[in-house]
Amino acid sequence: MSESKPVEEPTAPAPVVAAATPAKPTETMSDNATDAVADAVTSPDHVGKRVTKKFGKKNFFGEVKEKWTNEKDSSERWHVKYDDGDEEDFNEKELGNALKRYEKSKRFDYKLFPKKPRAPSKKRKTGPPPPRTNKFPKRGASKV
Repeated sequence: MSESKPVEEPTAPAPVVAAATPAKPTETMSDNATDAVADAVTSPDHVGKRVTKKFGKKNFFGEVKEKWTNEKDSSERWHVKYDDGDEEDFNEKELGNALKRYEKSKRFDYKLFPKKPRAPSKKRKTGPPPPRTNKFPKRGASKV
């Protein structure tokens, strides 16, 4: 004969109490990368940053190579070398304008975003035109 097992009554689950402070999210690589970028943006020497200056109607891109102090008036200067080989010294105001202009036009910086080579166009191969018939004569010719 089979033995019957006693049936257990279901019990209500205990209520879950939420913690008073939320747990800290774990840091990821993207968080570290954004922290590094934020530190670079706030660094006072700006060495290694890309800048843009407009000459005429064209923007020219360059990089801040070094920071130095002018001996005459003890003002800070930054030496910028452009991609085309020109060099220039910026004061604080000029550097701020060049950094702002770069933020607006950095998508055109081909040193960071090089142009992709274009694939040759795929033209359809066409055959010779159909031969002319008397039904459709050349222009100016009279139909006989």
